[in-house]
Amino acid sequence: MAVSATYRFDITVQETLATSVPDVADPILTHNQFNSNATLNATSTPPATKSVSLTPTLSGGTLVLDLTNLTGTNGATVDATTLKLQLLLFNNPTGNSSVVISDGASNAYLIFGHAAGEVTIFAGDNQQNKWTDTLADVSATVKNVLLTGTGTDAFEMVMVFG
Repeated sequence: MAVSATYRFDITVQETLATSVPDVADPILTHNQFNSNATLNATSTPPATKSVSLTPTLSGGTLVLDLTNLTGTNGATVDATTLKLQLLLFNNPTGNSSVVISDGASNAYLIFGHAAGEVTIFAGDNQQNKWTDTLADVSATVKNVLLTGTGTDAFEMVMVFG
């Protein structure tokens, strides 16, 4: 299965200058120079060779995602062993409680690059990350990501590995 993943980190802001600015024909400035958009595949840098799109559900307020045993398209098992996480999209639907994404307690995958790295995603918010081959390779001893929240909240995630 070939993987092609297009990401967009895109914020465009328009700012309208006062109407009496001398020598300005169009008083609207557009700020978008720092946007980052690309398509990753098996030959890109960083590469993209496996992906999962899932809706993980907490049980008793927690869930450990094992990156060597994820459920992919049509129920197929996705094993990211020897690959690095390159892209992450995480949506926390409105109506949920906040959720913390962090390193797993055992066999931790340092998802934000360092021990005790974590981020809290509040209800209605999302998190999108792109790494450029900077995280660790997934392995039998580096594989677990911990989601901590409330009850049986469900989330939307896309993960791309390469």
